[in-house]
Amino acid sequence: LVAEDEEESEEDFKRRGGRQKQTYDLYPSRNYVSYIAMENVKRTWAGRPLELEIAMCTEKIRALVLHVNDRKRVFWPREILVKIVAKRRRLLDELSWTNLEAYLEVREKLYIRHTYRIEALIGRLPNYIYTTQNRKTYPGKKTVARLQLMQKRKTKRLAFWLKKSTRGLNKGQMRNREFEIKKARSAIENKNWKRAKPRDDAAYIRDGRAVSEFVDP
Repeated sequence: LVAEDEEESEEDFKRRGGRQKQTYDLYPSRNYVSYIAMENVKRTWAGRPLELEIAMCTEKIRALVLHVNDRKRVFWPREILVKIVAKRRRLLDELSWTNLEAYLEVREKLYIRHTYRIEALIGRLPNYIYTTQNRKTYPGKKTVARLQLMQKRKTKRLAFWLKKSTRGLNKGQMRNREFEIKKARSAIENKNWKRAKPRDDAAYIRDGRAVSEFVDP
């Protein structure tokens, strides 16, 4: 009920059992918006499976960025974001190798910052040079010496796990040994100053920064 007399006091109005008018700002839920975006993607890129998958990954990335920014201390969505970014990078590489025109169209329409590899240009240009513009600079002498020392330590660690005898080890210890060998090998192959990684791209997207255009993913 609403008070008929405008001059009636608030206490009399409450005593009479009246209720004040309340207004609410209603918005569609985030899940509903994501659902509508996915349906629009399926309708837009129908009949083009690779482009459709890239567009769906892009919508998932946009939804996850909002989720991660709202929940700063929850870390599992960040790992999912990294996996989806890595998957989209692989799909973009595959599309750029097979159909360069479609790749450029997808990158322009979805506003994706991605650098295609040189394989896409083979057979298209008579002379091409792999660009090094804005690439991360090679480290100095001290940094090189430190990296070489780290590389020796990583090699020793790998040798330790490879030489370790498997006699008497149970299944859990064998899995741990295989995990340590895989971890040591990936650490040896890692070159942080040469190329960007999916984790770097995910951090840039999450923070709203532009991904480097010239660093080869």
